[in-house]
Amino acid sequence: MVSCSARLLTRLSTLKRPQLAFTCLCIVPAVVHTIRLLTGTGSGVDVLAISSLAMTAFTVRSVPLDPAAQEYLSPLEKWVPILNPVLIVAITIGALFTDRHLENDYFLYLPLLVWVTVNFGRSAMATVDLGHLEKLKYKYKGA
Repeated sequence: MVSCSARLLTRLSTLKRPQLAFTCLCIVPAVVHTIRLLTGTGSGVDVLAISSLAMTAFTVRSVPLDPAAQEYLSPLEKWVPILNPVLIVAITIGALFTDRHLENDYFLYLPLLVWVTVNFGRSAMATVDLGHLEKLKYKYKGA
């Protein structure tokens, strides 16, 4: 029987590189927060951070960049990108007022950093004209 981690590695190896990069961008900090919770060094705000990272990953994987496709989105696909910044503000406020703030606990700011990075990348990719890129593609195969 194949273990769960082997299946995950197989699944990740079949993804395209940009999808893999965005998936890792959201999964790695979530694993860090989970380890912090399991070892007892985390707080309830870490649960919100994991939720925010999952919402960011969902946005990257499911919500299209094309504004014309907005009318065909499900309610989940419409509301997650709107509610995630609200959750990030709650996490940031929670990080400022936890007792661990004095210990320089910057892991709680990871969801904000990941969200800003992902949205900057998505806005940059939204301006790319795929039709124009297809015309520029090299048409000859082989030498």
